[in-house]
Amino acid sequence: MNLTEKGQIAFDLALKYYPTGQFCAAELTEKSGYKINAATLNGIVNRGYMKKYTGAPVKFEFVENIKELIEIDEKQKFGCDNENLVKAKKNKDDEFYTQLDYINKELIQYKKYFRGKSIFCNCNDDLESNFFKFFLLNFDAFNLTRLVGFSYNKDGCGKKYEVYDDINKDGFIDESDIIISELKQNGGFNTEESIEELKKADIICTNPPFSLFRQYIQQLIDFNKQFLIIGSQNAVGYKDVFPLIKENKIWTGYNAGDMKFKVPADSEPRKVRYWVDETGQKWRSLGNICWFTNLPTKIREEGFILTASYYDDKNKKEPYDDYDNYEAINVNKNINIPKDYYGLMGVPITFITKYSPNQFEIIDKISPYINGKAKYTRIIIKRIDKNNFDL
Repeated sequence: MNLTEKGQIAFDLALKYYPTGQFCAAELTEKSGYKINAATLNGIVNRGYMKKYTGAPVKFEFVENIKELIEIDEKQKFGCDNENLVKAKKNKDDEFYTQLDYINKELIQYKKYFRGKSIFCNCNDDLESNFFKFFLLNFDAFNLTRLVGFSYNKDGCGKKYEVYDDINKDGFIDESDIIISELKQNGGFNTEESIEELKKADIICTNPPFSLFRQYIQQLIDFNKQFLIIGSQNAVGYKDVFPLIKENKIWTGYNAGDMKFKVPADSEPRKVRYWVDETGQKWRSLGNICWFTNLPTKIREEGFILTASYYDDKNKKEPYDDYDNYEAINVNKNINIPKDYYGLMGVPITFITKYSPNQFEIIDKISPYINGKAKYTRIIIKRIDKNNFDL
């Protein structure tokens, strides 16, 4: 549903207690025992799932076709048609232009894995895409064999940008070596032309539309491609993405957290994390962004050092409460994962950025309750036997 973690909890609770009729944030809080803010419900309204009524207090109500919307969202799989892709592209909340500094900071970590490879940027924005620019600037340094970018045109045919040789023989690869051609289709990542190009590529690297992340990642898995892409950490909680993480088919890269993005001139203003610079360029920042990949990383090999303790009161950082609905202890912060506990633990979804299969096993994903109150989504993990790994 492309909601925040807090928004998804509020949505689920509202659907449980108020599937029909109007309610306010305070009423939902009292009914569910979980603190719900009007601002969180506003976020659900902005996604088209609820209606908002002015007054004191402000009232909310699910839209009449909410069950149909849920069904559509649940059934979304790879193979979305062009109509869905067009809708996503028309949604300016999907158009975030990644800054070159962020790309350089992450991709430089994988330099040795790019050597001799063919790269495909299949969610490009003409030659303005910083992903394409990065690989063009580093074509020789990374010893690439081929670089291809597809640009999307919702109203017609997209374009293909291809680099494979020093065409003008000036001694280096630059913009003069780009071959530009028009596609027969719109350039969307799920078109026949794009899929054929995907099959030829070794590594896919881009910033796909957030609303189509499920379909996009499934396509990469289906065609057994290596990739390095940007997405929201909330994707960890998607029912069709989490199993891929659990099965160690995808994981996160080196950098995560807050990122700022350029957005289109006609994007809607926001009250927070939105600004316009001195040139008139609109910007938005998101605090839960990360890189998803299936390329090797040091984090996955090495794990992270644990300092908290479950049994030693001196180093016990939090209560480690038991869940009402699952036999596991709760850990509120990754830094507080106890080094001396080998039972099941529920940790925040941000744990995925520190996850090493050599150190932990991912067991499950739950929406937990403690003393009758709902908690944020938790990943259930278990320490690997201490004789094999003892960080």
